[in-house]
Amino acid sequence: ALLDQHIRKAREVGYAVIRNELEQGLIAVAIPVLGANGKAIAALSVSGPAERITPGDELHIAQLMRRELNQVQGLNKKERHDTRRNPKGNVRTHHGRQCTTRA
Repeated sequence: ALLDQHIRKAREVGYAVIRNELEQGLIAVAIPVLGANGKAIAALSVSGPAERITPGDELHIAQLMRRELNQVQGLNKKERHDTRRNPKGNVRTHHGRQCTTRA
């Protein structure tokens, strides 16, 4: 019953927090990594000592992680889109430079 409450809360707010559950004095904030179908395929977490992560920090940490994850996922989509096939191998654009690799 308690686990179900934690899961419902995490789905509702978009992140999960544990305080002193794995280790006394340890706080962890986690967000889901969603696949193309919208289902969780992994999780990303940050942890630290309770004296450095206050309850007021938890939402901010989750928002920062989500922003960075969205940026990385966007770069991955762009990189897949920028990949072109040519007779010499794969040519990809990376930060404005072309990188050629053999197939």
